[in-house]
Amino acid sequence: MNVLTKVFVVLMTILSVVLVSLVVPFVANTEKFKDQVAAAKAEANAARAEAAVQQARSDASRSELITQLDGFKAIESAIRQSNENLKSQLSTAKADLEKSRSDLIRTQADIANLTSGSDQLIKIQADLQKELASRRDETVKLRSQIIELSSANNNQSSATSALRRQVRLAQENLIKTQEELTQVNELLRKIPPDELNRLTRGDATSGTDTGPTSQPPVPINAQVTDVKQAGETTLVQLNVGSAGGIKQNYLFQVHRDGQYLGSVIIMTVDEQAAVGRVRLLKTGAEIRNGDSARSGPIN
Repeated sequence: MNVLTKVFVVLMTILSVVLVSLVVPFVANTEKFKDQVAAAKAEANAARAEAAVQQARSDASRSELITQLDGFKAIESAIRQSNENLKSQLSTAKADLEKSRSDLIRTQADIANLTSGSDQLIKIQADLQKELASRRDETVKLRSQIIELSSANNNQSSATSALRRQVRLAQENLIKTQEELTQVNELLRKIPPDELNRLTRGDATSGTDTGPTSQPPVPINAQVTDVKQAGETTLVQLNVGSAGGIKQNYLFQVHRDGQYLGSVIIMTVDEQAAVGRVRLLKTGAEIRNGDSARSGPIN
């Protein structure tokens, strides 16, 4: 074996010993290193989770801060607007104050004028009181005259009212008379001309006429609906006419509550009514509206 080989062998031996001394501690420390790596990873994961939580908290705090900042900005805007309004109100108040000062100055001037005028008014009032005292007697006289005139006026008003009432009553009586005259004219228009002429000449008067009369085959009952006076002749209207069988010259007896009042002879007839004149009238009796009438002779 040559020297080179021996050196190589020695070197290889030394290298082996060195490697063994290095490998054995490395192998021994490898397991510990893995545990450290796992622990480091766990710590890193925990740190990441904590960082995420911190980031979420930070985001929430940031959002809250942004919200508060927006609120502060709105408050700031409102404060600025309120400040502007206060400035405007202050300007208005200053203008009103200046106006009030001007008004106060004018008022003071007016007071001064009124004060000077008050003296004049006091003097005028004194003069008026003197004049008033001088005219009191005249006023008393005028009051007495006014009272007398008022009394006379009241008397005149009473007389005028009485005259007005009398005029109103006269007008009412005139209207009533005109209505009665119209009704009499209506009754007279129903009487034949020859009979009317005979009545106006006085040929037939109540209680003295004995002219011919006739009777219906069957008694007819009627009722007095109107009574009018034409001169000395009393005209009576019945509520039954030719439709009920009444004819001219029929004689009707008038009763009230079974008591005979008088007789009526028919002068003119239309379809629904008849008009006759009182032929006989019981002494003291009076035929009125609503009395009963029946054809036939006196019972």
